[in-house]
Amino acid sequence: MNKTKQLFASLVLTFLSLGTAQASDYALNMMKGTTWLSRAVYDLHMQILWICVVIGIAVFGVMFYSIFHHRKSKGHKAAQFYHNTMVEVIWISIPTIIIVVMGWLATSLMREMYNADKEGNDRNDYDMTVLVTGYQFYWEYKILGKDGADDIKIVSKLDKKSDDASRDEDIEPLNVPNYMLNVTEPLVIPIKKKIRYVLTSADVIHSWWVPDFGWKKDANPGYTNEAWARVEDAPWMNTDDSDIEKCTTAPKEQWTEADKQICSSVKSWADIDKSAWVNSKNPVGEGFWKSVKVAGVYRGQCTELCGVGHGYMPVVVVALKQADYDKWVQIKQNGSAVPPKPPCDAGVNSCDDREALLLKGNQVYVEECSACHGRNGEGGGAPALNGSSKVAGDTSALAQFILNKVPMANIAKNLDDPELAGVVTYIADRFGNQKQALVLPSAIQEIRAGGGSAASTSTDKSTDEKTEIAADADVSATLTLEELVSKGEVIYGKECAGCHQATGEGMPPMFPALTSSAVATGKIDAQVNLMLNGKNAMPAFGKSLNAVDFAAVLAYTRNKLGNSAGDFKQPADIQALIAALPADAE
Repeated sequence: MNKTKQLFASLVLTFLSLGTAQASDYALNMMKGTTWLSRAVYDLHMQILWICVVIGIAVFGVMFYSIFHHRKSKGHKAAQFYHNTMVEVIWISIPTIIIVVMGWLATSLMREMYNADKEGNDRNDYDMTVLVTGYQFYWEYKILGKDGADDIKIVSKLDKKSDDASRDEDIEPLNVPNYMLNVTEPLVIPIKKKIRYVLTSADVIHSWWVPDFGWKKDANPGYTNEAWARVEDAPWMNTDDSDIEKCTTAPKEQWTEADKQICSSVKSWADIDKSAWVNSKNPVGEGFWKSVKVAGVYRGQCTELCGVGHGYMPVVVVALKQADYDKWVQIKQNGSAVPPKPPCDAGVNSCDDREALLLKGNQVYVEECSACHGRNGEGGGAPALNGSSKVAGDTSALAQFILNKVPMANIAKNLDDPELAGVVTYIADRFGNQKQALVLPSAIQEIRAGGGSAASTSTDKSTDEKTEIAADADVSATLTLEELVSKGEVIYGKECAGCHQATGEGMPPMFPALTSSAVATGKIDAQVNLMLNGKNAMPAFGKSLNAVDFAAVLAYTRNKLGNSAGDFKQPADIQALIAALPADAE
C-alpha cells in the first residue's frame, strides 16, 4: 500500500510541476507568447491538457483500483459476462460529450486564427499587410503601402558573426550572441496593430515560425498562406519616458512589480547586439537604434527542410512603439543613416581595380555562395565550380546564368553591380580556373539592362567553341529518336548536368536523380509540363529553350541515363505547347 501512495504522490507532483515549467529555463510547456493569438492558443492547450489529466486520473484510477482490490490473492474470481448495456452507454456518451466540448473550444479559436466572422468570411480589418517571401536561404519582407509606391522592402539574411562562426572552427559559437538566430536586418512592426502576414516562396517550400506569435505557416511556391498577429499587452508597451527613467533614477527598492517588468524589458533591449542590423545597404543606422529606449525582439526560424542552407534562415521581428516605428518608416523611405561605403572597399578608389574586385568577390562568395558550392568550390549542395565548363566559358554567359538561374537569381537580385562583378571575377579566376578575368560593374549594368557582355581579359577562349550550340529553328523537321537523343546529349550537358549530373544520378534531395525516376520513366506529357513550367529550383525551360532543343533533351532524358521509355515528341508538338504558354511565362 505504501508503494501505491508513493506512486500517487509522484503523479500529483508531476502534474503540479507543469504549472511552474513555463517559468523555468528548461521549459516543458508551451510559451504564452506576446500576441492575443499565442495566449489564446496557450489557454486552449492548458484546457485540453487538464481535460486529458482528469481523464487519465479517472481511467487509471479505476484500473488500479480494480487491479489491487480484485486480485486473486484476496479470493476474487473473474466475472464472466459479454456486455453491459449501461456501461456501454456511459463509455460512449461521456467521450462523445468530451470530444464535442473540445471541438467547440478548438473551432472557436481556429475561426479567430483565420480572422473569420460567424459566416466564415474574412473580417478584413487589418491595419497593415506584410508580404513574406522565402528564398534559398533568406527571407524577404515587403511592408505594403496603399498604392505600392510606399512599399518598404527588407532583405533579412543570417548575420555575419553567426555565418563566420558556422564556417570557422577557430570561432566558438557560444561566444556569438544569438548564434544562428540573428539577421542582417529584422522585420520591424508597430505594437498594438493587427497585421496580416501573406506568405509565399520563390523557389522551394519554406515555413515561417515565430513562437511568440503562436503560429507557423508554410511558404509555398506559387501559392499564398495568410495569418495575422497583434503584438500587445507587454508591460513596456504602456510606458512613457518617465516610466523608463525610473530604471536609472529610482532605487530598486522603490520599484513596483510593474516597474520591475518594465526595467527588465529595458535592460533586455539594451543588452541586444544590434551591430548586425547596421550596414551600408540599410539606411537605418546605429543612431536610430540607440534612440529607441525599449522594444520587443521575437526570434524564430524556418521550420521546413528547404536545402543545405536551411539552418541559415532565422527570423527576427522587432516590435516598436508607434512613434519609434513612424521614425523608422521615415528613415527607410527617405533617409540614410549610414554613409554608404565605397562599393569596392579594398584600399582603392576604383571599382575597375582587379584586386579590389577579387577581394569584394571573395567576401560575397563566402557569404552568399559557399553554403551550396563549398568554400573551395568543391560543391556539395550544388555543382562543383572547380574545372566547371560553365565557369571556364564566357564570363558574360556566366554572369547571365547567375542572374537568371534559380536559386542563384534570387541571391543576385540583391547584389549591386560591383558585388556581382566581383563574384563573377572571383569565381572565374579561382578554383583552378586561373582565367585572369576582369568583369566590370559597368558590364553587369549593361547585362541587367538587357544587353551587352561582361568584358573579360580571359586568356582561354577555346572552351567557348566547345559549349557553342547552334540554334535549330526548323521546328517543322521530323527527327528520328536517334537524332533527337544525339542532339539532346549536348543540350543536357549544357543545361541540366550541372544539377542532375552527367550520369543522371543527381544530388538529392535538392537535385533529384533522373535515372529510373518516376518523371523520366512515367507519362511523357507530365514531364513535358514539368519542363515547360519549371518547379522549385528547376527553371521553366519553355522560356529558355527553343522547340528543337527542348524536344532533344526530353528524348535524351527518357531514353538515356539508364532509362528506356522509347517515346519522344517532335519539335512541332513542343512549339505548339510553348506558343500556348501564358504571356508572363514566355
